[in-house]
Formats: sequence, C-alpha cells, structure tokens
Amino acid sequence: MQTRLIALLAGLALLCCQALPALAAVPERPALSLQQALQQALANSPAVSNTAMELEKADITRDDLQWNLNGVRYGYNIPEETERSVYKAYFSADLNYRLTEKKLENEKKQLKIDVHKAYNDVLLAEQQLAVAKQNLAVVLQRHSHTYARYQVGMATQADILKADADLKAAQAGLEEKTNNLSKAYSALNKLMGRPQDERPLLTDTIGFQPVGQLDVDTTVLKAVNNSYEVWSVAEAAKTYQYLKYYEKYYDIGDYNEAQAKNTAQDTREAIRLQARQLCLAVLNLEQQHQALAEKEKQAAEGLRVYRTLWQVGMKTKDEVDEMSLNLAQVQQAKTEVAAAHTNLLETLQRLTGELSGKI
Repeated sequence: MQTRLIALLAGLALLCCQALPALAAVPERPALSLQQALQQALANSPAVSNTAMELEKADITRDDLQWNLNGVRYGYNIPEETERSVYKAYFSADLNYRLTEKKLENEKKQLKIDVHKAYNDVLLAEQQLAVAKQNLAVVLQRHSHTYARYQVGMATQADILKADADLKAAQAGLEEKTNNLSKAYSALNKLMGRPQDERPLLTDTIGFQPVGQLDVDTTVLKAVNNSYEVWSVAEAAKTYQYLKYYEKYYDIGDYNEAQAKNTAQDTREAIRLQARQLCLAVLNLEQQHQALAEKEKQAAEGLRVYRTLWQVGMKTKDEVDEMSLNLAQVQQAKTEVAAAHTNLLETLQRLTGELSGKI
C-alpha cells in the first residue's frame, strides 16, 4: 500500500513538472483602456476611412467645377443650356462636399458611441458571467440538500423534479452568459480591427454620470437645431432653391425644392420625437439607478447581518451564500442600468451637438 502511494505521488509530481512549462508559456492578456479602444477603432474604421477619401474626392470635384464658373447667375433667364449644366453641377458638388464633411464628423461621433457601448457590453458580460457562476454554486447546494432530504423522507418527488429543473436552468444560464461574453468580445474586436477571438483585459469600468435637472424642451430644441440629420436636409433644401434656376423645365425645379422642404420638415419632427424619447428614457434610467442603489444598500446590510449570525451559529453557510448572490444580482442590475444610461445619454448628446467627435 505504501509503495503504491509513493508511486502515485511521484506520478502527480511528474505531471506538475510537465505542466509548469505550459503554464509559463501562457501569454498575459494585454490591457485595454477605453481610450485605447477608441483610438484603435478610429484608426481601423472602414466607414470613417472611406468617408475621408470621399471628402477628398468631393473637394477635387468641387474645385474643378469652380474654375468653369463665370459669375453666379440667378433667375429664369439663364441663356445657355451648357451654362445651366455647369452651375447646376457646381452647386450639387458644393452640397456634396459640405454634406460629406459633416458626415465624417458625425461618423466619428457615432463610432465613439458604438465603441463605448461595445466596451461596456464586454464589462457587463463579464459581470453577468460571474453572477451566473455564483448562481450555479447556490443552485448546486440547494440541489444537493434536496436530494439529502429526500433520502431521509423530508422531501417529495416534486421537490426533486424542481431541484433538477433549477439546476438545468442554472447550467443553461451559465452557458448563455459564456457565449454572450464571446459575442461581446467579438463585437468590440471587430470595431477595433483586431482578431475576433482576442480577449484583452479591460481596465476601465462602467461609470454613471447623472444629468440632474434635464430640461426636456430645451434639450429637444438643441437637437432640432444642431443635429447632423436636420442640418443635412436643411442644407439640401437651400441648395435646391438655387438649383431650380438651372433646370431645363422650371416645374421640375419647383418640385425638387418642395420635396426637399418636405423632407426637411419631416426630419425635424422625427428628431424632435427621438430627442424627447431619449430625454425621458435617460431620466427614467436615473430613477431606476437611484432605486437600485437603495436596494444595493439593503442587500449589503442584509449580507453583513447574515455573516454575523453565521459566525455565531445562527445562520447556515447556504443562507449566507444566497444573500451574497442577491447582492451580486442587484449590483448587476445597477450596472446594466448605468451602461444603458451612458449609451442613451451619448446618443442624445450627439443630436444636441454636445458630444465631441475628438478621440
């Protein structure tokens, strides 16, 4: 017996020695801050790169057409059809350049929002996975205790079926959260132009910045006056006021102008509605965050009391673990609300022009 024990220990020691080089070869996860993620995404964004090249092309085209102008003429008596075509092409090219310039700025802002959301999604997925593991541990304890009680006649077959169902649900939940983390990393890596299977260590956390007294009407007005969407259609409408003078058929010019004005008005109303909905959603999330902060305090105090009672033998370890799980679930819900609040607030700030496109 002693000889077999020695052989077993020797075998374990050999396995440990063989595993050490493999463990040493495991590379450390590279750290990644939010700012680094934003910079990498900006440097590798195909959309931003393509729009930047489109802006250069639009600039060249506009400059080329400008040399063909011979004074800007207005009215319905432009003499030559060729001349009308030149002016029409120039105004169209000028509009395209200005729209592309604003589009590039807007895409940088949207990229900033998307990367921040993807970064927070990874942090959320990691927290949700940790809570799912904690939940599975608690469910396993309940499952084991149910079977133990059943063996001594203190639990029914219905209790056994419920314990089995709860265990399968907890296992499925853990698998789902594991997959969600992989998907969250893939989405973030794609935005940054990195291999989608990489798992950088995120160093920033999900913050929460309440807006306090948010004047909904004022904020909506800012969005209508400053959003890229409203500006672009308003500029198009202005340009069509000029372009109608260079159409071969006057009615077509008038129709184009009327259509552009209709689109501008419809866009203003759409942005007005979107901004108002965002304002109300942001305020609602702030109330939810405040309520969850209170629940977190209660859960933390409950856990402290249970731990104290457990130390003097008045509570079981299982009960303490369940209180700990309850606190973790409340903290997870609070973090989810904070992440959603950040995303909606940045989207609102993009509309109002308060979000900087600088990274």
